[in-house]
Amino acid sequence: MPTIPSYCLLNTQELSRLASLNASGSVFAVYGVLCSYARKAKSCFPSIKTISNALDGAYHKATIQRALKFLEDNKIIKRASRRSKERFQMTFRRAIQKIK
Repeated sequence: MPTIPSYCLLNTQELSRLASLNASGSVFAVYGVLCSYARKAKSCFPSIKTISNALDGAYHKATIQRALKFLEDNKIIKRASRRSKERFQMTFRRAIQKIK
């Protein structure tokens, strides 16, 4: 079983963006897990099962899928194929870093 990161860093711009979109708690939780795996990188590749395990099984697979769809539809992340090492690209985070 892969090691689950012990923390994630979200900057205020990411929090503001999610809040302005009225993101649900599951969206915040799933985005937090993606950020914890991405750390300072521009992408990460945890599986749905890994995301669920990181959230202690609090959300069903379908809820995680809906949260990922919300994040993708609102251009917070971009999804690639399941086998890609850049499965989840942190597009909003990358845009913030370019501005700085």
